[in-house]
Amino acid sequence: MKLQLGKSFEHNRDAYTNAKKDFVRKWTSEAKKTYL
Repeated sequence: MKLQLGKSFEHNRDAYTNAKKDFVRKWTSEAKKTYL
């Protein structure tokens, strides 16, 4: 996913960060449930 997004948003860091935001939030939440 990061490789694909990196190519799509090579010159737009804000768009890259926004595009992966939901993925990061989902898995951060899952990790907290499991490990905290």
